[in-house]
Amino acid sequence: MASGILGKGTVLSSATTEFGTYVSLANVGSISGPSTSGETIDTTHHKSPAGTRETIGGLIDPGELTLSVNYDPGADVASFTDTSCDVTDTSTTVGMDSTAELVKGMAVSGTGIPAGAYVASIDTG
Repeated sequence: MASGILGKGTVLSSATTEFGTYVSLANVGSISGPSTSGETIDTTHHKSPAGTRETIGGLIDPGELTLSVNYDPGADVASFTDTSCDVTDTSTTVGMDSTAELVKGMAVSGTGIPAGAYVASIDTG
């Protein structure tokens, strides 16, 4: 009998803060891995019993997680409303009280913001 787990409906999220605020990644096509592997260290010496090799376990490599994503900067990855935003006609910078919920690539909309606008960078300074 197979021991696999159905992955349909899996949601992959990314932490946006150290306190566990997560944003779902949109349009994930496939997820594979991780595949762990362990290092074997040869400890054979001239007095090894019966002339056989001796080894011990070394460090474990947790592997890598690979995913394919259909990137769409306009996708509704996450949304929230912030009424503290400040914009001017002469700048592409939006000022706000907190950037904790922002994610690079997140769509931006509002009065005076052109269609297709997105978060290009986050300045927390």
